[in-house]
Amino acid sequence: MLRTLLEYHKLPFLDDKQRTKYHDDLMATFLNDNEKYHEDIKEMMDYFITELGNADFIRMVEKIKQKRIM
Repeated sequence: MLRTLLEYHKLPFLDDKQRTKYHDDLMATFLNDNEKYHEDIKEMMDYFITELGNADFIRMVEKIKQKRIM
């Protein structure tokens, strides 16, 4: 059952070990079935890219452009 956004904000912070486990599990899930999670991945990437600082954004754009050329 999904919680409301307020309920998620009230949750306690995860400790580093638990957060690392969730992170690794989530990455494995996305990488193993990226078609099924396409919209979720798109939402996260959009948020990530939007929140990047100017220098990090420019560096990422240039790095991606280099890979497209190769």
